[in-house]
Amino acid sequence: MNKSYIFGLLAILLTLSGCEHETYETGEGSLSLTTTDFGMMHSSEAQRADYVVTDDGRRLNFATPAIAEWATTADSLYRVLAYYKVEADSSIQPVSMNQVIVAPLYETVQLKAVPTNPLTFTSAWAGGGYLNVGFSVKTGKQDGDMQTQRIGFARDSIRIIDGKRVSFIRMMHEQNGQPEYYSVRSYASVPWPEKCDSIVLSVNDYKNAIIKGIPSER
Repeated sequence: MNKSYIFGLLAILLTLSGCEHETYETGEGSLSLTTTDFGMMHSSEAQRADYVVTDDGRRLNFATPAIAEWATTADSLYRVLAYYKVEADSSIQPVSMNQVIVAPLYETVQLKAVPTNPLTFTSAWAGGGYLNVGFSVKTGKQDGDMQTQRIGFARDSIRIIDGKRVSFIRMMHEQNGQPEYYSVRSYASVPWPEKCDSIVLSVNDYKNAIIKGIPSER
């Protein structure tokens, strides 16, 4: 695979219906009584899921199948932000399964270009064997077309600091010529590098450059 075109595999497809589109709800409105967890969703069949294993190791067996129209393959695992309700009888009712981007980690030296168009950084943490990043991008409609932007991650170096193995990773973002009218929130997860004690993440935020240290969940 030509590594200079990796972003084609990591596209966020953003369809806007108003001035601001929230890919992930914040627990208000219709989802205000739900619980949310990051985890791995199992598809019992295409577009249906029977359980989620949360990042803290709990298995949530759904009383009724969860609908996930984007899960096209049966008997597969997908990374999700799961919204669900625990009923009085302790049964678990799924509310919404929001897919989380899972991006491979590339080495910067392998890439011909490292696009770092600005975005809005909100959070980063270790969990579920991943580096997880919350962020927002700005986009807008052009002639009614679906808007596409691209997210990726590249490791600049590995260093030993105070006896600990530290990976220096850069978040890549390609605006792809899209207008910057509306904010769209999302999450991305990257498999935690092997034998890595911590990560120093660099993000080009609209306000300033972000450099954040994230320790391993071990």
